[in-house]
Amino acid sequence: MRMSHLDHCLSLVSSSP
Repeated sequence: MRMSHLDHCLSLVSSSP
C-alpha cells in the first residue's frame, strides 16, 4: 500500500545529510 505521508517523511529524511 502507498503511504503518501510516510513517503513524504522518508523523502525529507533521505534528503537530510
